[in-house]
Amino acid sequence: GRRILGGPEGQEVQFACVNWYGSHMEGMVPTGLDQRPLSALAQTIVDMKFNCVRLPYSLEMLTPSATVPYPEKSLAANPQLLGKTPLEIFDATVEALSDVGLVTILNDHVSKAGWCCSKSDGEGLWFTEAYSTEKWMESLVQLSSRYRSNPRVVGFDIRNEVRDSPLGSPTWGFGAAGTDWAHAAQVAGERIQAVNPDMLIIISGLDFSMFLCDVPQQPVHLAGSLAGHVVYTTHEYDWYFSDSGIFREVVRRSVPLYLKILLVFFVIVLTRALVVLAYSRFRSHRLGQRYMHWASGPLWLELAKLLEPLLQWRRASLGVVS
Repeated sequence: GRRILGGPEGQEVQFACVNWYGSHMEGMVPTGLDQRPLSALAQTIVDMKFNCVRLPYSLEMLTPSATVPYPEKSLAANPQLLGKTPLEIFDATVEALSDVGLVTILNDHVSKAGWCCSKSDGEGLWFTEAYSTEKWMESLVQLSSRYRSNPRVVGFDIRNEVRDSPLGSPTWGFGAAGTDWAHAAQVAGERIQAVNPDMLIIISGLDFSMFLCDVPQQPVHLAGSLAGHVVYTTHEYDWYFSDSGIFREVVRRSVPLYLKILLVFFVIVLTRALVVLAYSRFRSHRLGQRYMHWASGPLWLELAKLLEPLLQWRRASLGVVS
């Protein structure tokens, strides 16, 4: 169904999430830790009436050799985090969010640390030249297991904005097995479920997470242990159709025009039907013949008399003898 249910009584839950970026970037930590304490930033999110945070990471952040560059600068307002690894700072962020009652959705944003997204950055698929599909899945299992005891880590957005890449174009349920996103997402979801059965599996649409039209052909949300745990995600951008938003503006203006044209067409068709009916009634009256019609009365006779010259001309032009 379209509802997310949670809590001891299975009540409906609505997430109002904010994306806290930074851990997936070259800096390896959430932005803002140079300005304010971590706990204060978490409380600010609550004060802004959000109840959920999407927390992106990169596969590079999880590597044992990953370090925080310039920690004295990026962690200036959080000296207690100095000397910690990027993953340990990620842990502290999740804990701070949980402490103020926020829920967390983990997000594998990119493989190599950096900004996202384009079709030429090599990050469009769930694997890259440096990070294999297996490495990607290992990260999902690692973090799902790591936060299994925290009930406020509720979901895993398993890959951000799947799209074309120099390594190939993703498909949904067809095409080459290596670039079948539906298949990869299902396998990844099942592996997450094996270590954390309560985790929501959040699956991006194709083409910058804009396209989900092929889901009915391969409904991952009905597959085995994933049933009842899958959430599909779409993103919306003005630049998706054109940089100037012209396409969207054309659509916005075209819908009212289309409805007006449809109304005019309906009126024309109805008028034609009524004219034919009136003329038929008039002819039957003039010839003394009996027919069953939906309309009767002098109004139709008068209308038919007015239109008879035009109808006669039309019949003559078609070579019809009355």
